[in-house]
Amino acid sequence: MTKTAQNKFEIATTTTDPDIQKQLLQDQDEFVRRSLARNPSLIPDIQKQLSQDQYEDVRRWLARNPSLVPDVQKQLSQDQDVDVRRWLARNPSLIPEVQKQLSQDQYAGVRIWLAGNPSLVPEVQKQLFQDQHELVRQYLTTNPSLVPEIRQQMIERGYQDKPQFQYHDDLAALDKLRKYVS
Repeated sequence: MTKTAQNKFEIATTTTDPDIQKQLLQDQDEFVRRSLARNPSLIPDIQKQLSQDQYEDVRRWLARNPSLVPDVQKQLSQDQDVDVRRWLARNPSLIPEVQKQLSQDQYAGVRIWLAGNPSLVPEVQKQLFQDQHELVRQYLTTNPSLVPEIRQQMIERGYQDKPQFQYHDDLAALDKLRKYVS
């Protein structure tokens, strides 16, 4: 990687200047836009445009951005790419409306990652506690914000707080999880 390219990635990840963000949005290099998607200071208009990027990786990185505005969260929650929805489910700034929507996602992997989200509202915790998929309930036990009422019910039903797969960014574990819930 050239020094110029590296600098461009750093600028994309950190700039607060809307004009520079708009310029970087037009860059043909997917990796520049991916770096831009990670920027916590992205203006809403740039977020919205990146949420429609042709490359899934750009949208996946955007879904992780803790500064996503509600409209972009809603749009990404309907993305065709399951990994976009899965990364969004882990976003700590996920609004309750999107939490509710993702708690009904047809793909168990999205619900599993949502279950570990520390910002999960009690209503969605209760819904996930009733989920048909065992691993969703297992991951819910690891949620540090689990309301005492649900934690007690889970203990009474014999759930432990150590699921078979840990809730983290490890891609190897993600592949194991994918195979397990497919």
